[in-house]
Amino acid sequence: MINASVVLYNHKPSEIALLINSLRKSDIVSNIFLIDNSDMQNAAKSDCFTH
Repeated sequence: MINASVVLYNHKPSEIALLINSLRKSDIVSNIFLIDNSDMQNAAKSDCFTH
């Protein structure tokens, strides 16, 4: 199993949705880490991705 880290900077959820959904479907990805380097205060409040 591997972990996937995605570093974001002012990305809209729609721009990364396909990537995240592909990683979630993978049998070898155990964890996905989203690192948000943007200065948007609402970035962490997005409900686009649900566990």
